[in-house]
Amino acid sequence: MVRIITDSSVDFSEEEIIKYNITRISMNVTIGDKSYKEGKELTAHEFYEKISETGKMPLSASPSPGDFINAFEEIEESGEKAICITIGKAFSGTYNVAKMALDMVDSENIYLLDSDTVSCGIQQIVYEIDKCKDTMSFEELCSHLEEFKKKIVVLSGMDTVDYVKRGGRLGAMGALLSGVLKIKPLASIKNGIANIFSKPIGAVRAIPSLLEHTKQYAINFAKPVIFGYSYVKDYMNKVKERVIGLYGEHDYKTYEIGSSVGTHLGPNAFSICFVME
Repeated sequence: MVRIITDSSVDFSEEEIIKYNITRISMNVTIGDKSYKEGKELTAHEFYEKISETGKMPLSASPSPGDFINAFEEIEESGEKAICITIGKAFSGTYNVAKMALDMVDSENIYLLDSDTVSCGIQQIVYEIDKCKDTMSFEELCSHLEEFKKKIVVLSGMDTVDYVKRGGRLGAMGALLSGVLKIKPLASIKNGIANIFSKPIGAVRAIPSLLEHTKQYAINFAKPVIFGYSYVKDYMNKVKERVIGLYGEHDYKTYEIGSSVGTHLGPNAFSICFVME
């Protein structure tokens, strides 16, 4: 049996955490002068409520090395094999923290995977582990995942530029202009690279622009297509409805974007994640 360790940037229900035998390491989220352990002390919905109530811009931080060490030592004691998947190191220092911890434990039973993606992209990796774990050796599975992750695409739309501006993806002048014109930035994440690929004016144009962008990818519908939302489902539901109209019925999943990723997207965002052929 292959155990799975992830950071809390991946958003699974409690039922899925049990089903896929996941050990989830909480990231830290700060709102104002109070810090929380993501998923343990603060749910996704509570996070969006708090930033709405306080008007404070949230901050996220990686888990401590000790958090990973505890999980890794438990694997060592059990004698099992495990794959530890972190949010892409281009987006967080969590991979480096996990690597530091793994070097200290010095285990050959744990494979550390830099996902090169976020949240729903890590979900895709977990689903692939579950599909392949009984037909591949541990070494074959780890090698397969390094190739599989290159096929994962995450597209997202934001309701405001405030959060992405703070992350440095827009210059101050671009963010000011976006606010004036009601621009809804659309971003892609693939192979550890994030890009804002379109800046349509208003949600009415944002959704068609995102759907048009999906046409450049050969989507593998044998894998799930995952839709995400932050706080409200309105935009996500519209995207999902249009995707079904464009591509037909397939394995579609939905989830609420958690606080560590929501810190950078803000409320009322939406995303779609798929695997390419």
